[in-house]
Amino acid sequence: MQLAAGSSHCLALRRAGSLWAWGENGFGQLGTGLAAADPPFVRVGRGQQWRDIAAGRDASVGLQADGSYWLWGENRTVRTEPSVQAPEPSRQPTRVVFPPAPGGDSAAF
Repeated sequence: MQLAAGSSHCLALRRAGSLWAWGENGFGQLGTGLAAADPPFVRVGRGQQWRDIAAGRDASVGLQADGSYWLWGENRTVRTEPSVQAPEPSRQPTRVVFPPAPGGDSAAF
C-alpha cells in the first residue's frame, strides 16, 4: 500500500491498483466529481488501475498502469485534455496532456 497526504486530504493506493481518498474536498481533491461535499472514504476512478500517486496542498495526481498521468483538485496551471488551461478545479481525474518538446517531438515521460 502507498499513502500520500495533502494539506487536508489523503490518498491510499492498494496493491491491486485501486485508489481511495478521504478528507476535505473543497477543490475536488478527492476526485468524486462533486463540489465541496466531504465524503468519508471514496474510491477514485472506478475500474482504473493506478500505479503511483502523489498529493499536493489541494490537488492529487496519479499514474495509471498504462503510463498515463491524471490530475484532480486545484488545477490552475496544468494542461489537461482537450489541451486547454483549466481555470476551475478538476473535480474528477482528468488526463494530463504534456506539451510537445522543443523541436516538435512529443514529450515522453
